[in-house]
Amino acid sequence: MAASESPLPASAVRPAAACLRCRSKKVKCDQRYPRCSRCEKGNAECVGVDPATGREVPRSYIVHLEEKIRFLESQLLRAPAEMVPMKQEFSPPVDMSGDRISPHSAQSEPSISEPIPFAKLMSTALKLKSEQSKASSQTPPQPTQMDPSLSLRHEHVAPALLPPKKTAEEFLKIFFAQSNAQLPILHREEFIVKYFVPIYGDLSPRISLASNYSAMNLPANTIREEDTWFYKYKIEFKKLIDARYDPATIERLLVAPEPYHKALFFLNIVFAISSSVHHLQYPSTISDSFKVAASRYVDQVYCSSDQLETLQGILLLALFATMRPAKPGIWYVLGTALRLCVDLELHCESPRSLSSYNSFTRDKRRRLFWCTYSIDRQVCLYLNRPVGISDDSIETPFPSELDDALIVDDANSRADFLNLGTQSESTPSYKSVSIAFFKIRQIQSQVQRILGQKKAELPLKFSSLDSWRAEMNRQLQEWRNSLPKTQRKMNCDFNTNFFDLNYFHTLIRIHGLSSKRFLLTADDYEILSDASKELINCYSLLYANKCINYTWAAVHNMFMAGTSYLYAVYNSNDTKIANSVFEVKKITQECITILHSLIDRCVTAWSCIETLKLLSAVVLKIRYNETVYANMNRIAIPSAQQIAKSQPAGYVNSNLQHLIAALIEHENINSSVPQEPDQQQTYAIQNPKSEPLDQITPFEWVSENSLEGLDVGGDPNALDIKQFLTQLETTSDVSSISGRESLLGYKPFDGTPVSNHSHGSTYSSPANGYQSPQTGRNSAQLEVQSRDAKRTFEMMNKVTADSIWDEFFTSQTVGGFGINEGLIVEE
Repeated sequence: MAASESPLPASAVRPAAACLRCRSKKVKCDQRYPRCSRCEKGNAECVGVDPATGREVPRSYIVHLEEKIRFLESQLLRAPAEMVPMKQEFSPPVDMSGDRISPHSAQSEPSISEPIPFAKLMSTALKLKSEQSKASSQTPPQPTQMDPSLSLRHEHVAPALLPPKKTAEEFLKIFFAQSNAQLPILHREEFIVKYFVPIYGDLSPRISLASNYSAMNLPANTIREEDTWFYKYKIEFKKLIDARYDPATIERLLVAPEPYHKALFFLNIVFAISSSVHHLQYPSTISDSFKVAASRYVDQVYCSSDQLETLQGILLLALFATMRPAKPGIWYVLGTALRLCVDLELHCESPRSLSSYNSFTRDKRRRLFWCTYSIDRQVCLYLNRPVGISDDSIETPFPSELDDALIVDDANSRADFLNLGTQSESTPSYKSVSIAFFKIRQIQSQVQRILGQKKAELPLKFSSLDSWRAEMNRQLQEWRNSLPKTQRKMNCDFNTNFFDLNYFHTLIRIHGLSSKRFLLTADDYEILSDASKELINCYSLLYANKCINYTWAAVHNMFMAGTSYLYAVYNSNDTKIANSVFEVKKITQECITILHSLIDRCVTAWSCIETLKLLSAVVLKIRYNETVYANMNRIAIPSAQQIAKSQPAGYVNSNLQHLIAALIEHENINSSVPQEPDQQQTYAIQNPKSEPLDQITPFEWVSENSLEGLDVGGDPNALDIKQFLTQLETTSDVSSISGRESLLGYKPFDGTPVSNHSHGSTYSSPANGYQSPQTGRNSAQLEVQSRDAKRTFEMMNKVTADSIWDEFFTSQTVGGFGINEGLIVEE
């Protein structure tokens, strides 16, 4: 009797085979229970093979089943006969919050009697959507359904015509305040003199190019108007118009003389980038047409005798490719820039390089290297790719923080501008923004190396991963405290929301799931949920002002933030209590609305929307017993005047609106007829049946008790939930065992709130019923939870990373929902 009540370890009652890890390494397994010595030392799961099914199972699997059977038998013996139902397929439905589901709900939907791993919820959502898309041959809606202006998009976009001088200056204002402030690829004064003046002439007075509180250092009256290319361009254009040539033919016939080729490349690619900064405000074909116009002259830049000029051109192409899908993809353009940096030894300053170049060239080399570094780290951080140049190989200091007006090209000057940096304390400079972004990329690079690479080792000065994370938190907070706080310090109207985006994104990476860490503490859950909410709020502000620029990064960030938020709410009772059902609905619907606005710019957004809709609805049902429906309402977004007032920088003025209208009017070329700077001609949009561009389709949740008299748009979301819960019964758990109910000590969550003072190594009481303190946990329980979290992390990343990689980085076509069937757990 004693033997039956106190079972011996499996190895004592039956012969045990070597575990898979020892077998694969061809070493002797000591078969200790529940983990052998080698698996315990390597903190790895100790699994074997079930001879009956061939599945990988923990070595404690059989003992767990035996304990469960004994427990159930003892319960049956003690329970009265009338309380033991003879035929009961499901237990009474119990909501994850601890409340009983109403009889009506119990009759209408499959019941849930025990908690379900979040990874199983996610894999079921992916499987359900994949099956539905196959059954109905469903494809993402065409871009013209969201943005009627895109009906003019053609497979081959023609080059843009040269815009008026006033419009060109507006583009430059946007570029230098928003893009060049982050990545100072271009020296402002050098760009104006070398590229702008030959085409348009001297810059108009009182134009601020990231120089709101300082004067630019530009020569005056350097060229006559009749000597500029734009003056000649207008004359030739008028002749061809009088000869009744169509604009598309005119653009092919108007070939600029070779001395203007480099200038036209740099101007057009800057126009393309500037129009992408606020691309949600107008048709996307504008940016594409400018990029095509720049590509006509790219050979002159690639063959330039000045390799730094070549690198500038490559980096501008890379910057454009990070904002929009382009050919070649960003990965290949960035690769070219990285190889050129190494070839020019920009990553490591040697005594020879310090003596070979004057101070202007030396500073230019530094700024171009750190721009390349920043783009590389941003891409690799988001999509978990290895970096191009390791941090250990970098010996190049940051460029000077002095404003460009103070960095003068003097061939005889050998004084390092870094030694004059004290002047920056009194002189405002947009470089304060640049240096801030270089520093956050360094922090993100460390986070990516340690948490994104499985084989990366901690630096010797850190005793554990927790001590390293504490240091990363300190550095991140120190970075945030050092950010420029005023426009005067930045010398421009830079949108500081991008500082917040990087801060909260890095927090999510440090405290969320990673390849090194799958068990989160109570503090982690709290920070993860708060950072996810703040990240979504940041994008909401950008979306309201239509300032979202990096579309692929926005889609990836929004999906990661949305799923991380749901993961924290689902697994932590502390987080669930801190977030009301109203707030969960608000955050998730904001996330889905923003993703919806990006479908036409990034196809991957569609699969993210469909997955988040179902996952959010099911989490709301399970954790809050709240049945919600998806509703699409058409409401007006802020007017042009409202947007202009709320724009943080460089709002596109009326002259550019005329350019936009002209781009829409000329269907074959998507570009405008050049005008005199003072012309204010208005072009009519030749699309009377289209819906106005100031209308969008936002998303909102509607509760079941609010459905009376409301059209939910025919979205069968409630049916999806039923199918989802039914699908859970037939989907294998992500763990190798047949479910958590087989774990020793398992019990369904009873809804009892947990204390909110767990810190350090104490883990938040999750919805899975595990014990809170790490030291009180069964090792098998930790292994199963870790396995669930690992699977969740893999799915969260791959849903966006794989399809974004194909769409943006290698220029391959992405079809359907972009769901990788390898993510779905089959029986």
